[in-house]
Amino acid sequence: MSTLELPPLQTQHAAVRQGDNGGEEPFEVQMARTLEEATEAWQLLYMVYRRAGYIDENPFEIHTVPQAIGPHALVVMARQDGVPISTISAIGDGPLGLPLDTVYAEELLQWRKPGRYLLEIGLLGDWRDSTENASSPVFELMRWAFHFGLAQGVTDYLCGIPPRRARLYTRLFGFQAVGELRSYSTVKDAPVVLMHADTEWSVKNCAILRAINYFMKNPLPPSTFEDRCRFDPTEMADSPIGRFLAMKSLGQDGSARASAA
Repeated sequence: MSTLELPPLQTQHAAVRQGDNGGEEPFEVQMARTLEEATEAWQLLYMVYRRAGYIDENPFEIHTVPQAIGPHALVVMARQDGVPISTISAIGDGPLGLPLDTVYAEELLQWRKPGRYLLEIGLLGDWRDSTENASSPVFELMRWAFHFGLAQGVTDYLCGIPPRRARLYTRLFGFQAVGELRSYSTVKDAPVVLMHADTEWSVKNCAILRAINYFMKNPLPPSTFEDRCRFDPTEMADSPIGRFLAMKSLGQDGSARASAA
């Protein structure tokens, strides 16, 4: 059993602007500042992915990837009544590359050039399963990921999504599908399409991109991200996240009997 107590499933969310909710229960968005908060976010992700059949059970009840560990990453959560309901991570191109390198390594090379910096938006989990609703917390979480990218000097945003959502991401965020449809081994070979957005183009054309227009009108200054969780190696060593990743690096599957205590 997970330590998280999640609210009942429903399809409606509070509005993006807290207080302007049309009667819906509001949510609040917070960045993970501590390792414990990052753990909570990825415990939620584990439960969402388990429900969807994307991953196997593991004794730590956590899902993440090695590329998301470090100061180049941001973990964000939405809460309702103090309970996590949605999460997203923004992962800058680091020493281990990006998660999508496992599927689209050749395609990513075209953007890895001098003067360019890539950021992948992923590890998205929404307990209420309403990611296509503009009033979903996911819409607001994307704002945090977008402005984190701007603060880091990102020139290219990337994400890997189910094909059915490609048109939505193009219309709202300016992403364009790149490359062929492939299977993503990290999520049990679920179909994935690579999406790319050029930062300069998106900002210049924000008037025709609903989400980017909203993001630009509601900025987050770079100082917002200064006290984010940076995954200090000394803290990571004996943490649930560290032990989960150690288990994965040894090639153990979800049935491995490792202590989560």
